[in-house]
Amino acid sequence: MKSKSIQLRNSVIATTLAALGMAYASQASATAIATSLISISNFTFTDASGRPLTYELPDGAAGTAGDIKLISFTDTLQNNATLNGVSSFNQASTGAFVAVTDAAMACVGSTCGSIGENNFVPATPPPTAVYSRSDSILKDQPINVLDGGVSVGIPIGVDATTIGETVLMGDVIGSSGSNTQLLSTLQFTLAQDVGSIGISFDAVTQLLAWTSLGSAFGTSAGADFKWEITLKDGTTTLIDWIPDGNVLTGTQTGLNGVNEDCTLSDNASAHENSPLAPITCSGRFSAFSNVSLLAGKTYSFNIAQHETTLAQSIPEPASLALTGLGLLGLGAMRRRKSV
Repeated sequence: MKSKSIQLRNSVIATTLAALGMAYASQASATAIATSLISISNFTFTDASGRPLTYELPDGAAGTAGDIKLISFTDTLQNNATLNGVSSFNQASTGAFVAVTDAAMACVGSTCGSIGENNFVPATPPPTAVYSRSDSILKDQPINVLDGGVSVGIPIGVDATTIGETVLMGDVIGSSGSNTQLLSTLQFTLAQDVGSIGISFDAVTQLLAWTSLGSAFGTSAGADFKWEITLKDGTTTLIDWIPDGNVLTGTQTGLNGVNEDCTLSDNASAHENSPLAPITCSGRFSAFSNVSLLAGKTYSFNIAQHETTLAQSIPEPASLALTGLGLLGLGAMRRRKSV
């Protein structure tokens, strides 16, 4: 009788250890999402009246001329993604007038195939997969490209979209990050003096740094983005614009701001147990230069659009210990059944 009592007591203890250990471990999971998105649309260079600047291709008809008489440029897109030490990298670059420049998505994780190329819809909590990805695409041109005085048919107004996303879930020990960069360099000379150049575009952005309720100590998520345009005369900076949501503040050298609906340089972060809401923006941006640009001089526009995300999951030592305790209890229960 005493032996059966001891067996019953041990069985109860084993069952309790298993239940407590596994229940606590499930509560102390490490789940995190970090997302950064910038989508620029209708980006255009104009004259003071708002008319898009024109460029005549060198083989155009005699007697035709655009606002710009000499031009060279490079568009480069780079996508990087890393998950627990495994990396993916893709890039695309062009120096010709084309309608689309598309860098293949960089992605690490078992669900990359189901996400698809050029999917710029951010993940929403709670996550259902583990992956890290970055993607980017550039469409159309910021000026009117002519051939013999006739448009070549490439739409005016650049669309540039980049996304970085890092998603971790479950009781895993690991880290993940993504980095996306879009760099455009435009060198040109003017056919005639220009008193003012206009810059206008629309933008949609989102930042998300999210960790689940009950996530373990050490779990974290972070995301940032930045958009900037500069104009240089040799090594001298004439224009430098990083919109901050206020036409009277921030970095706007050489410009008079007209519209600046929100910031295009921002970051978000979350530690454990922080299911924060995304930071979003949708707005209009426009400005005119307050410096004179002269015919025959070579200028260089540089546009940089980049973002970074990082997430880290480190289950608590107590969580790991109780997981082991739960497994020990389950083992005791199995041994008891085998006796």
